[in-house]
Amino acid sequence: MPALDLHDMYAEQLLLQNKVLQANGMKLEELTHDQICFLVKNNALSTIDECLEVVREFNWKLHKKYDNETFDKEKVLEEVVDVFKFWMNFLVYLNFSVDDFKKMFIKKSGIVEARFKKDFNA
Repeated sequence: MPALDLHDMYAEQLLLQNKVLQANGMKLEELTHDQICFLVKNNALSTIDECLEVVREFNWKLHKKYDNETFDKEKVLEEVVDVFKFWMNFLVYLNFSVDDFKKMFIKKSGIVEARFKKDFNA
């Protein structure tokens, strides 16, 4: 299997989303504001659903007795990848690059770290 970095994964997801949009009569470079809002909303709901699929792989209900206390790591990883792919669609639909994301990740991480240090005197 070839090594993939975040840029490669984004490029692969971009190709897929271009096919999905084309199959639905849309082009990424011609999306209207309303179409972007529709796609972002549906993608958010799909992302939530995929997150719930991750949860469903675990014995999480406190009111229920489970016979099996293990989980299928490969299935969980598959669901996490589905979450990640939907997450990348936000970048695609909103025309953010991987570098845009990395910059904001670093900025937000600094904010979170500072908040943690302040709140926990760390």
